[in-house]
Amino acid sequence: MSYHSYGKAGLAALLRLAGNLLLALIKGIVGWLASSPALIADAVHTASNGIGDLIVLLRLRELNPPSHKRARGQGNLNMLLIIGAAAVLLVSGIELGLEAVHIIQKGEYGPPQGYVVLLLLLSLAVKALADRGGQAGEKRALLTKRSYRRERKYSYASSFIALIGTAVAWCGAWLDITLLFILDPLAAIGIGLLIIRAGYRLLLESRTMSFQRALGEEDLEELIRVAQRVKGVIAVDDLKAYEQGHFVLVDLQVSVNPQITVMEGNEIAKRIKHHLMKRFMHIADVIVAVQPYDGGYPYRNSADADLENRSLFH
Repeated sequence: MSYHSYGKAGLAALLRLAGNLLLALIKGIVGWLASSPALIADAVHTASNGIGDLIVLLRLRELNPPSHKRARGQGNLNMLLIIGAAAVLLVSGIELGLEAVHIIQKGEYGPPQGYVVLLLLLSLAVKALADRGGQAGEKRALLTKRSYRRERKYSYASSFIALIGTAVAWCGAWLDITLLFILDPLAAIGIGLLIIRAGYRLLLESRTMSFQRALGEEDLEELIRVAQRVKGVIAVDDLKAYEQGHFVLVDLQVSVNPQITVMEGNEIAKRIKHHLMKRFMHIADVIVAVQPYDGGYPYRNSADADLENRSLFH
């Protein structure tokens, strides 16, 4: 994969991917050395953020494919990779949560080292600087603002939960309150739930990618040609077609004579649907929006309009 294929958005996503994976590795090693379940769980959640950046790279690659045939194969491979990553996250979240429960049941928890809290503070600062630096622009280009804010909120939530759990447990050692040590594994349980959520959202992402894989330009042109042959259609203003497994869903908007009745417009829509589904056996459904033609169409004289209507419908 080359930087030139993705441009600035691809490079930014690649840098974020590398940064998240490196940070996850550091958190995992430090969490293991410090015996901190919360930090280990946060490391896995940070890795899940890296998977999100990987999805951005995969989608950017689909947006600029060298050929439609290769793009379709690439889309299927991407979907399988996302499903695999989702399964790993779901299993990891469950395992981390169960391990934290076992630690609590056995009473094998203790205060974390001070450098654990320091590392979590540092990771939050790095994340804030990265977001402020604008490296997340490629995600905003592919997601709605609302979705992006929600995603960013949950990416911070994991580190905040780990920070609170480890900081309180660490303070418990200073205050000689052993009961506070339990906050570390409890935080791991909370982060495990966030990891399970991340895996579930990846499964939804794979479903969306499967459903909304747009057809190639040649296929769309053929659909437009068939729709334009239907009597009463002046122009096909917009057409979208999406694959859903082996079937295709078509959504199109056509312009018709502005002086025909609503009933006649509905008849045109029915004929378009009939022609498309008869011509293309793999089309599962067609949604047609009919609107009056605008832009200097010559149907301005009522006599001419009546004559044209008779030629179209009789």
